[in-house]
Formats: sequence, C-alpha cells, structure tokens
Amino acid sequence: MVSRSVKKIILIGKIIVIVLPAVLLFWLIKKDLALDGSVEFNYDFNRLSAGITELFPADRVVKNEGRGVRVVAEPVYFEVRLPQTFETAKIELTYQSSDLSLLQLGLRTLHKSTDWNYYFKPFFNRFFDELNWFKIEANNATLWQKEKRFLSFSSFIREINRLPGLAVYFFSDYNRTGKEMIITSTPKDYSLPAEINYLVSAYQTPKYGDDDMVVAKIDFSLTDADVVNRKLRFAISAPELKNPTGTLMIGNIKVSLNKKPLTFSEVLIKFKKYLTERF
Repeated sequence: MVSRSVKKIILIGKIIVIVLPAVLLFWLIKKDLALDGSVEFNYDFNRLSAGITELFPADRVVKNEGRGVRVVAEPVYFEVRLPQTFETAKIELTYQSSDLSLLQLGLRTLHKSTDWNYYFKPFFNRFFDELNWFKIEANNATLWQKEKRFLSFSSFIREINRLPGLAVYFFSDYNRTGKEMIITSTPKDYSLPAEINYLVSAYQTPKYGDDDMVVAKIDFSLTDADVVNRKLRFAISAPELKNPTGTLMIGNIKVSLNKKPLTFSEVLIKFKKYLTERF
C-alpha cells in the first residue's frame, strides 16, 4: 500500500512535469515577443550569444588573452537578431584603445548614397574630448561654447534658433537650417572654423568602467535600418588602426532593442501567431 508521503511526492512530481514546460514555454514566448517593449542581448566573447553574432570577417579579429578580442583590421561587423520589429537600438561597447583618434559604430541602412550604406556615429573622438571650450553635458547631448554664456543645456535650447556661429555634429534633434559639421579628416588634424562659437552634438565623452575598460553608449533609430533575414548589421570603424601603434580591443557588446509595450489585444494576436508559426 502506497503511503501518504509517497503519494504526495508523486503528486508534486506530476505537477512539476505539467507546470515546468508551461512555465518554460511562457518564458520563451515572453522573451521573443518582448511584451514589455524591450529585449536585451549581451556578448562577452567567452560564450556565444543568442542574439549577437561574432565579429567578422574572422581574419580581422584575434582572440585576446584574458578578455575580449583584438581588432587587427577594420571595419569589422556584427549582426543582431530581431525577434520582431523594434523602434530603437541602444548599443553599449566596452573597449580599450591606444593611438587612435576616432572610433565609430555604424548601422546598415536603406540609404545607399554614402558610407557604403552605413550610418556612422562616433563613440570616441579625441578632438572633442580635448576641445578646451566650456562644456555642458545633458542626458543625450553635449554643448561646447567658445565663450561661456549658457549654464544649462535647456537654456541653450531655448536660444538655439537665434545663435550665430552654431555648428552641429551628429545631433538629430537640431531642427533649424544650420551648418552640419562632419569631420572627414582624422580629429587630430582638424580645427574648428573661426566663425564657430557653439558646437552641439549627441556625442559624449565615454566613461571608464571596470578594469580600465571604456564604456561607450550609442543610440540608433531603426526607422531606416536595412533588415535582412530578421537581422540588423553594425560596423565598427577605426580609420587609424592601420598605424603600427594603433590598437583596439573589444571586451563586451550589449544591445537593447526597444519599442512601445504591447497592449493586451496585441499580446493575444502575437501569441496566436507565435504558436501558429512554431507549432
């Protein structure tokens, strides 16, 4: 005769067998559907990531002793899996570099006119980091002033349409006709035109993280992204890497994909579609 305790163990086992797969399925569906509007992937080069590919071409990357990889030629690329449609991508690169003046991250877009259809944003620019002007950093932008006039970014924005000598460098929120300054030469060889009094940019000096690694954050709108086989493609560019003393080591790549959270009706529709496509 089976004791009560044995029956209880059998019952618990049955519940686990039934509930655990359901919980696992719900977790997988929730992760893929991004019900809260975001999904995050992380790649530290020690183990493969479900959402981020290795850097390629392989002959431009060498496994680093200890942490990450060393980039020996540029550009190098990586792809990010898109479980569904997202509005923005936030990239966090952890890296070390020496004797380089400009590092850029590019998103492959549908526009094929410049930069072999990549839209590049700087994540390290020595010229701006060493610019000896009064500087104000806001959440997602930086203002440099030749002569100190504004003490806050908000006061500058209120006057932005009346300021003479304003230059813009990668600042998508700038909404007036002005001088878009794009640096094509290496920053160490660049000087600002004399008529420039103010410089505004989405670029911010990257911060140091653990182990003397630098952490840079770059945001992209995905409106014009070129999505192939449900993947985004990014390029890391270091124009001076061909210099004998130039080095670049990538230690970690973190990608956060974001959009508006789903409504209850949208969840039901996507849940049904998810089950139909996979089962």
